[in-house]
Amino acid sequence: MKITIDPTLRAPVYQQIVDEVKRLVGSGAVAPGERVASVRELSQVLGVNPATVAKAYRELVHEGLLRTTSKSGTFVEQARPRLSPEVSRRRLAQALDRLFAELAPCDLDETEVQAEFEHRLADFASSRAAAPPPTEDAVARARRATATEDWAVW
Repeated sequence: MKITIDPTLRAPVYQQIVDEVKRLVGSGAVAPGERVASVRELSQVLGVNPATVAKAYRELVHEGLLRTTSKSGTFVEQARPRLSPEVSRRRLAQALDRLFAELAPCDLDETEVQAEFEHRLADFASSRAAAPPPTEDAVARARRATATEDWAVW
């Protein structure tokens, strides 16, 4: 599992870790049941305090995305359920607003931003196409773990 963080972003490091794990699980790069790095391992790789990684993992456990056992380690618990189209569009708009706010001080023109966006969008599309469909068991666990209006079934 390759997690990258950017200390220059306004987002707290623990939140960047949470977002990266969600992205990796959502794209299928990390499968349900797969072991993830321990708190100590990930903190050393990222060069951050172990408490920061522990906070991120606690949030992911609380959301039902990870499962931690005292003897075996930390594992991906389930595939992340997909959001409803309305919530997806709202989150996309919010993410783009944050992105443009971060880009405001950068010396980039529209063409450069669009070219990078299209490159990343192509990567995103290919990673989603390569992701295996969720199993019935994963869907059932997702339904139990996320009983809110925001979530839709695959």
